[in-house]
Amino acid sequence: MRNTFLVPELQELLANNDIQAIREFCSSMHPALIADSLGGLEPSEIWEILVHIPSQTQVEIFSNLDESVQMEMVEVLKREELASLISEMPSDDRVKEIMHSDVIFARGGDDQEDAARKIQKYGLLALPVINGNDALVGIITYDDAMDVITQEQTEDMEKLMAITGSHEVGAYLKMPAWSHFKNRFLWIIALAFLGLISGLIVQNFEGLLLQFAILATFMPMLADTGGNTGSQSATLVIRALALREITPKDIFRIFIKELQVSVLGVPLIYTLNIFFAIDVRNNFNSNS
Repeated sequence: MRNTFLVPELQELLANNDIQAIREFCSSMHPALIADSLGGLEPSEIWEILVHIPSQTQVEIFSNLDESVQMEMVEVLKREELASLISEMPSDDRVKEIMHSDVIFARGGDDQEDAARKIQKYGLLALPVINGNDALVGIITYDDAMDVITQEQTEDMEKLMAITGSHEVGAYLKMPAWSHFKNRFLWIIALAFLGLISGLIVQNFEGLLLQFAILATFMPMLADTGGNTGSQSATLVIRALALREITPKDIFRIFIKELQVSVLGVPLIYTLNIFFAIDVRNNFNSNS
């Protein structure tokens, strides 16, 4: 129960800024009695009294305040003031009714990207890392998390472009040319082989192309259109993967989505082809 008997006197001391009288009052009785008297004041007034007394006495009085009063003070105190006060308190008297028990954390065996994503998602400056016994073993700071996210995005992008080997941020100029070659040549050979197959297909229609030479003019446009749409799809998908909007298990949904986009684009490509064919035919007739 709060003792309000001395409240007017204490408020008068504060109004007169009588620091000496405040210190004498706080040292004249047991801290529990002082806390009982201070309980009738506003939280800001209590702190205005405590701030003028030695830290040890300050902590003893605060520890004896009602929990409801302590909670009210936590709401008005600045973070550094509260930290200074709590750090001086004995461990058995401390911050559970007023502490944050739902702490975002990572475990030592978690993937580094998952930990970095937590910092990004919850807007944290640092993320505690605990072991299997829930003991703190370290922290991950915001700048470390940004480095991890940059590294993971670089890795995803290079994998998408069929670049194997290690994926390190800022290692382009540091790596020798031979290492770059080893990371790239397998897929270059594979793509060249696929291009050879395309060439064989065209060769099989050589007779048709000789009869209708105008068809050959469509080949570069079709190839470029396929490359452009592929680059667009790859860019959107890799961005969605980096932001965790999609996962590999969504492959069929992605396929259906891109198929729908392709179907919508067919009339446009068909129309362009017609105008292109008309233009080529007019040029051919004019030249002949």
